[in-house]
Amino acid sequence: MGNTVGRAALLSALLMVAGVTASAAAEEGAEPGTGPWQLEVGALAGFYDFDSLTRFEDGPIFGLRLGARRSRCFQLESEFTEVYTSRQVTNHSARQMTVALHGRLHWPMRKWDPSLLFGLAFVGLDDSDDTDSFGEAWDLGLGLGYRVSAQWTLRGEWLLRSQRFSVIDPNLSPQMQSDEVVGSWARSWLVGLHYAFPPDPAPLGPPTGDVESFPAGAERRGRALYVGVHAGNWNFNDAFRYEDEVLYGLSVGAWIASEFSLEIDLERIDTRIENGGGAAQLGFLNLHGRYRWRPENAFAPGVLVGVSFMTADLAEDADSITEGFDIGPSLQWRLSGRSRMFVDLLFRYTSVRVTVPSADPLASTGDEIRYVWSNGARLGVDFAF
Repeated sequence: MGNTVGRAALLSALLMVAGVTASAAAEEGAEPGTGPWQLEVGALAGFYDFDSLTRFEDGPIFGLRLGARRSRCFQLESEFTEVYTSRQVTNHSARQMTVALHGRLHWPMRKWDPSLLFGLAFVGLDDSDDTDSFGEAWDLGLGLGYRVSAQWTLRGEWLLRSQRFSVIDPNLSPQMQSDEVVGSWARSWLVGLHYAFPPDPAPLGPPTGDVESFPAGAERRGRALYVGVHAGNWNFNDAFRYEDEVLYGLSVGAWIASEFSLEIDLERIDTRIENGGGAAQLGFLNLHGRYRWRPENAFAPGVLVGVSFMTADLAEDADSITEGFDIGPSLQWRLSGRSRMFVDLLFRYTSVRVTVPSADPLASTGDEIRYVWSNGARLGVDFAF
């Protein structure tokens, strides 16, 4: 699988930076960082159509979305979705988890809002019949929204996804069968209800280009988005059998209010399996909510809560995906009007597959899923737009 995690993290970062730059450039003549942002949150549901090569049953899809824009014609979006499915032959359950970063081009009208969607998706498959897998995909889609009010929009979408998938040729004999990575296409139909804030000042009128007349952004100083980098150390629970090692990553966040923000982290750890084991490349995707007390002060204590997904690319074993829940204290120090330094201490409650020895010495060993605690600390800086 190589450097799939690293490539996906790099492409995700480039898309996030490109989206922020494009939306900021739409506000001509304004000083960087002084224009307001409009944020949008939404819930999605629909139907997901797998490529027949994958041999998965088509099934329902559910998700959440966070968007941000400075121009009425471009919006940057992050999205998390899950598809619950099963194998066509064995009927064993499987789950597909996706985190996507999209750009959306709008053609706003009086009440209708057609749009073009494009971007990158990071797809993980939790399969009870096979080893877990993960990789990047490319998305292209069309949307049509209807403005119910100044803040509510009902939007339908059709999305086409191109991704690489590992399949087995059913025409070969069992002795000759092997996994083959092929290109596949998936389609989804989605309906979502979205809430925007601050409200669009003229949602039912003709497009006026920029949103310079919007009220101030979500944060009190009018800066709603931020990007950051961080590094630290992670202490694994003994059940993982990984050596403790340095982590590094980047984050993108949006302030929903002056005290609360939503944040996406992409992190990486290069480590080894204990007792002379092979190399392991670990990728993390974290979705956090960050709350801070007394944000007007130079030092602002706070707390982080959220979920984490870890992908393991192992040199001597099957790759895997685990998920967990994060909680921990945080301290932020305001360096200037735009930049902050932060220290986070995280405690992560994570699933891990462990080997269980059998009481019968002639019987084979089994495995089971357990939940364990790991912890780590990280130091970073972020810059607000």
